[in-house]
Amino acid sequence: MPLPSLLIIDDEVDLGEIIAEYLAGTFSSTVCSDPQKAVDLIKNNHFDLILSDLQMPHIDGFGIIELTMSLSPQIPVVILTGHSQFDPFSKKALEAGAKGILVKPLESPTKLASFLRQFLNN
Repeated sequence: MPLPSLLIIDDEVDLGEIIAEYLAGTFSSTVCSDPQKAVDLIKNNHFDLILSDLQMPHIDGFGIIELTMSLSPQIPVVILTGHSQFDPFSKKALEAGAKGILVKPLESPTKLASFLRQFLNN
């Protein structure tokens, strides 16, 4: 059975790669550090889940949520942020359609994988 596909969008290249390494064996991850390129990936590929940083240049996490909701509303978007899950930006992301908030710094790989798996559409 193939692994669920995950698009990781974060302008911090190293963080995206670390997340992909954490999730190896649980998700088939694509890492994109350029939000504008991520738009093309979302338009032209199927992903089971999207994990996007909230604050990025050019297109932020809100733009990623909006695009995903308009193209493929069945794909859950989880927002990655350095702010608290109770921060106004986090609340706004949930109101915009994000399914969850993941707060940096990240927990253990096992907890991260478990947290993300809950958003997969079965």
